[in-house]
Amino acid sequence: MTKSKTTSLATALAIFASSFAPTAQADELKKVSLAINDQLRVGYYWLYLPDTLGYWAEEGVEMEVATVSGASGALQQVIAGRVEFGQIGAVRIVQANAQEGLPAQIAFMNGVFAWTIGIPADSDIKTPADMAGKKLGVYDISANGNMFLAPYFESADIEMNDVTLIPVGFGGSALNALKNGDVDALYYWPSAFTTYEQQGNEFRYLSSPDWAHYPDFAVMALGNVIEEDPDMVIGVARGMAKAYLFAETNPECAVKSFWQAHPSAKPADMSEEDALAQDVAILKAQLAEYDGAQELFGENIGATSAEAMGKLQDLLFTSGQLEQKGDAESMMVADPEYFNKVNDFDKAAIIASAEACAL
Repeated sequence: MTKSKTTSLATALAIFASSFAPTAQADELKKVSLAINDQLRVGYYWLYLPDTLGYWAEEGVEMEVATVSGASGALQQVIAGRVEFGQIGAVRIVQANAQEGLPAQIAFMNGVFAWTIGIPADSDIKTPADMAGKKLGVYDISANGNMFLAPYFESADIEMNDVTLIPVGFGGSALNALKNGDVDALYYWPSAFTTYEQQGNEFRYLSSPDWAHYPDFAVMALGNVIEEDPDMVIGVARGMAKAYLFAETNPECAVKSFWQAHPSAKPADMSEEDALAQDVAILKAQLAEYDGAQELFGENIGATSAEAMGKLQDLLFTSGQLEQKGDAESMMVADPEYFNKVNDFDKAAIIASAEACAL
């Protein structure tokens, strides 16, 4: 995106300050919740910047981000009516619609599918076929990304059951499993491997070039929630769109904002400079996933399409991971102007405030 290079510091500071002008008193904000099956990390800019920078408050919303367990935990919380939004993979949205008849709809798309198999640099595994008989460490046995492995391995003439999936979580437990020989490789999203690389680990990577054509991580809500309060849903998504633009403009400022709100998340046992470099690298890896989405889905931040969801559904169906197809249009918000409304805000003001970084 084109960034303003001419805004004076004084003007930028004025715009930044004005962007925090409250539109509603705290007791007037509508309280809503979002479930994610992970802890809040520096890469999840759309889940913390709208809060720390006041974007959701401007929309009259107070958001609580709740951590749940299991790959389907967030969806289950939405279905049960305990939260309004769920952070899940697009695969789960397809499954919910096609197999369970649930009106799970995409409110905000965070990126294309960019997971990869990370192999230690000194491993003898060179090709997908070399994974036959090997153990692959995954975040969770039912993780969204696992659905892409079967067609990938089949394209290399090996069966999915020739590779053993071992759940190893994320972080130190995964690295220990790799170093101890409990698994031969790891399978994660890009920012996860960036974290490991920042810790001195070296990998070679295997993935399909086709994966980047499919939608992945997304914020969803049920159709009835969207119909009952469309302005609230648009406001939540608009805050996320602003967060993307802010983080893309000034990732260092976004990281500092995260640290300010969550001091315990700041990397310890290293200098301020090294900690910032590490977290900026992680954030940029997450932002890169969205760059791929924008190439596919157009200028509107957070957008996707029924066509893209249909292609994802076709992949799952032809690989035997989906028993029947649903209507891809039902996976989208019914209002055809929805993503235009989400992006109806002063982008120049957000860019200016990010450049000023007046935390």
